[in-house]
Amino acid sequence: MVTKAAADATTDEPVFRKVFRRLIWFLFILLLVSFLDRINIAFAALAMNRDLGLSASAYGASFTVFYAAYTLCEIPSNLMLARFGARLWISRIMITWGLASAATMFAIGPWSLFGIRAVVGAAEAGFLPGILLYLTYWFPRSFRARANALFIMGIPTTIAIASSLSGLILQMSGFLGIAGWRWLFLLEGLPALVLGVICFFYLDDGPAQARWLTEGERRDIASRLERDRALEQTGATNKSILGQLRSGNVVLLSLAYFIWKARNRRMAAPALVAD
Repeated sequence: MVTKAAADATTDEPVFRKVFRRLIWFLFILLLVSFLDRINIAFAALAMNRDLGLSASAYGASFTVFYAAYTLCEIPSNLMLARFGARLWISRIMITWGLASAATMFAIGPWSLFGIRAVVGAAEAGFLPGILLYLTYWFPRSFRARANALFIMGIPTTIAIASSLSGLILQMSGFLGIAGWRWLFLLEGLPALVLGVICFFYLDDGPAQARWLTEGERRDIASRLERDRALEQTGATNKSILGQLRSGNVVLLSLAYFIWKARNRRMAAPALVAD
């Protein structure tokens, strides 16, 4: 006997395939550009440190100010996404971080670098969790894991291509009298600006605003999401934000993510110029 959940999945699969084809490739590219802008400073480091007179500790501090600003602004940024809509807010994130990332080429010393990297962190804050929230507007639980996984594949894909791409750009050193590391920030920052403008016209806040869906498809998606919300509310608790942050699962997952990121950062970091 076919269960109701299986029948729903069979009936709704064509509409969610349509949503996959519309959204996932585009969001994948956004994440690729985002992560590239986040790690390109590691490829610029050797020449940049020499030109700006950065010590190893000053270079490390540029990461600290980036992630401090990112952390402080992440939750407010996601609240703004829910208030102003994904189309406007994701577009805003990409345009401002693209401008800020490209502006790193104008750094002239440690303090200017710290200031610019703090702006980049604040501008980019909320992008990744914001997209994950955005996917919940489109996909019920039975499709969400696949959507999240395909989107997150943008991170290892970026790591795979970043070294070759950044190496080619660094070879432009001296072109028009501009250092290679400055070209790197400019050429890898501008795509975010362009994609941010495209975002405003390409993305929709949710299925109800999607003109590329039929009325019946919009109803199907809304019905599935409503059933999911009803199931989630059945077992929901009224914990505060602080209460949720103290959850054992949240603490363990945060610790695992911290260790994973620290390991990747250590492996990716280039040799630094000595003091």
